[in-house]
Amino acid sequence: MNKTHIAFFIPSMRGGGAERMFVNMANEFSKKNFRVDLVIAQKEGPYLKYISNGINIIDLQSPRIMKSLFPLIRFIKDEKPDILLSTIRHVNMISILAGMLSNTNVKLIVRQAIHTKRYPNKIKSLIERYLLNKANIIIAISKGVKDSLIEIFKIPEYKITVIYNPIYDSSIIEKSKEEVKHSFFDGKNKIVLAAGRLTKQKDFPTLIKAFNMIKTDITRLVILGEGKCRNELEDLIKELGLEEHVSLPGFADNPYAYMAKADVFVLSSKIEGFANVLVEAMACGTTVISTDCPSGPSEILDGGKYGKLVPAGNIERLAEAINEAISNPSKKEILINRAKMFSVEKSIEEYLKLFAQVID
Repeated sequence: MNKTHIAFFIPSMRGGGAERMFVNMANEFSKKNFRVDLVIAQKEGPYLKYISNGINIIDLQSPRIMKSLFPLIRFIKDEKPDILLSTIRHVNMISILAGMLSNTNVKLIVRQAIHTKRYPNKIKSLIERYLLNKANIIIAISKGVKDSLIEIFKIPEYKITVIYNPIYDSSIIEKSKEEVKHSFFDGKNKIVLAAGRLTKQKDFPTLIKAFNMIKTDITRLVILGEGKCRNELEDLIKELGLEEHVSLPGFADNPYAYMAKADVFVLSSKIEGFANVLVEAMACGTTVISTDCPSGPSEILDGGKYGKLVPAGNIERLAEAINEAISNPSKKEILINRAKMFSVEKSIEEYLKLFAQVID
């Protein structure tokens, strides 16, 4: 009997939650004796080194995702995967279109990783609605994402399956024990940590301003990640005179070591799909705070049971929550047990059931 052939399609292996999830999933399916191809629009990024040897890496050599359409069609025609799985909103559109134009029996599964909003351009929204309805299955990574797909694009509920991201596994615990080489982590400071791409969506200016309200001689803020808003954030840090208190060290190969040694982890986003970093921080036993943005954080924190939820963009409320969390940290065991609800094993099992259903 032939192995089930799964092709994962993603723009690159640059640092981000979607890339990390796809590497985790591709590695797990390879272990389970699937034939796995990782199809990358452009083969670059730090997560390449984490891809298992048994996985075929297909480089489409396309600097822009739009230019990957025809190379992706050729790949589907030549290799005939049973399933094409993609993630990230605009990438999903290319994946579905390539599958439709390939004239093969490939099953199209797209992972919708962020709370859906209409494009300002009505034509774009109509195209997205049309293409999403052509997918065999849409995986929503939270109930909030599922609800937004039904509301905005009128996707039939039977086409949408909610599967939380595969996050918790023993490797997080092992990596969390590694040393952090950063001057702020000297055992004397109280560390407020955040992590994510430096983009408008993550709303790090609100976090920096909130931190400015509660800073003391021993409080420090570290924001891990890289992105197009770096200059804007650096200017804000200078404007507030926080150069000695706030650090933007860039992308961290091992964020878990930072998480385990931080006093508080903060998610300040305006919008999410799931918010992997909250689960990762909880897995390290770190007290967490999040904006109650759509969608994901409220589901992860069970409405605030496992971490404080504050309104998005509210500087004062975020400052209060950080102060309170530093003074009254959550119990590590409770946070770790909650993180285990979002384990790699549980998520992969759900994907296996879904694949069996689609192929049958």
